[in-house]
Amino acid sequence: MLNGDSINGAGVCDEMMGIPKPGNSSIYYLSVHIPPFSPSGTFCLVVDMTGDGGLGEVISKNNSVNIDSLCGRMTTNRHGNGRDW
Repeated sequence: MLNGDSINGAGVCDEMMGIPKPGNSSIYYLSVHIPPFSPSGTFCLVVDMTGDGGLGEVISKNNSVNIDSLCGRMTTNRHGNGRDW
């Protein structure tokens, strides 16, 4: 994927999840969680699925997410309104 190099946690990530940006189905947020034994933590990437001729392009990466209470597991659920996560 274009600009998909040098991503924190590549090859050692514990969990990933992607959710679409509200109101823009071509932009996705991808959260990458590094295992608890690593000091790296959790990061967020922003991917534009229309970039690079439809193959996708990372437009922002290695954005640190400060989640003090995250204890090694992540999940997402769609809201009852069918739009939000």
